Amino acid sequence: MPSGKLYITFYPATKTLVKAGSWPWAHDVIMETKEHWGLLLPVIATVAAGLVFTGKAKDSKKWWVLLIILSALLGVMGRIIKIGALK
Repeated sequence: MPSGKLYITFYPATKTLVKAGSWPWAHDVIMETKEHWGLLLPVIATVAAGLVFTGKAKDSKKWWVLLIILSALLGVMGRIIKIGALK
């Protein structure tokens, strides 16, 4: 619920700011990708943790690696969006 409130309150201004910058594609491409990939993080973490708790720790390693890589990519994407808004 709090994230929905933040989305409704701040997203329109953020979108306008990013699209008004010199990199409007940062919103069109990066922001949309980041939003959708971000929805996968809880699912990936749940699968990885579920494998650990069921005694399949070795099988869970690829899921943990995916989670770490995807998290890092989302951070990089956030930085690109911020740069696009500031330029």
